[in-house]
Amino acid sequence: MSGKCDECGQSAAKYKCPGCGLRSCGLPCVKAHKARIGCTGKRDPTAFVKISDFDDNRIMSDYNFLEEALRVADVAKRSKYKSFVGGRKPGVLKELIYQARFRKTKFVHMANGMSRRIANTTYFNRKRKCMYWRVEWIFHSTDIRLVDENLDEHVNLGTVLEKHLSPQSHSPTARHQLREFLQQPVDQLKLLFKKELDDVRTCVCVLYPVANSGNHQAKESYYELNINESLRQQLSFKTVLEFPEIRVVLPSDIDRFSMVEEEPKPVKLAVSPVKSVAEELVEQTGKTFREEEIKDEEQDKEQDDMKMYDFLGDLPGQADLLWKSMEVQPPSLMNDVEDGELSG
Repeated sequence: MSGKCDECGQSAAKYKCPGCGLRSCGLPCVKAHKARIGCTGKRDPTAFVKISDFDDNRIMSDYNFLEEALRVADVAKRSKYKSFVGGRKPGVLKELIYQARFRKTKFVHMANGMSRRIANTTYFNRKRKCMYWRVEWIFHSTDIRLVDENLDEHVNLGTVLEKHLSPQSHSPTARHQLREFLQQPVDQLKLLFKKELDDVRTCVCVLYPVANSGNHQAKESYYELNINESLRQQLSFKTVLEFPEIRVVLPSDIDRFSMVEEEPKPVKLAVSPVKSVAEELVEQTGKTFREEEIKDEEQDKEQDDMKMYDFLGDLPGQADLLWKSMEVQPPSLMNDVEDGELSG
């Protein structure tokens, strides 16, 4: 490299700064120019480079820059939900748990970064006050797995299944695997939902004989869902791990699974109204009674005084003599005094 050092101007230049391109002779001049102009000493990967100046080093530098950008994007995607600080959950996840509990469903989430946690697209729409679940439909004894990203909780399960079993919505290969399901009426198919371990306290397990099944199926138990009801009704009193997986089974294969019989849901008994003493006496003796109304003594005395005043008011001069003998004022005057309208 020809020329003098741009920093000291005395020694011959040996190095060129990747950041600003300044030529220097040694380490003292390199540190001096960084402190003087605030240079980082790193090349700007977004700076314009002429095509004539492009070489292998530039290509490798750009390649490393793209690799770093992809790494940062992947880290940001994995940390969509930040780590729980002090046991507090993120707002979106906390709302899912609350809304599911309000619907008598236990929502269980997995740790951040797990594939099932990342794939879950379930959310709650505040404007419509509705849960939109991610639902995966698994067709037994096939490789077909259909996914509903945002399924309305009020939609009938049979309607959704009928749409998925439409021959026009599948390729020839998929139709060949689903040929037995397409031949069956939709209302004859069985829908099974896996029972999670957290749901043991809310049900009684009844294991039926399992024929021709592996160890994996023998360890799992399933609820049988009602195909004519909505998703919200069928998820009540059940545990959902991130999102529901509904297994579609032919009627002939239902004996291959261990079924779960749910306990009857609690029913609130109506409280009988409290009966009065008279009603109880009527039931015991069969005789009717007339209840006497008890009046207040002060109210009765006031009514009697008013009746007397109205009666004497019809006789000229008798009312004034009566009030003077009682040494009290007539009611009209007493009211005027109390209201402050009568002056001395």
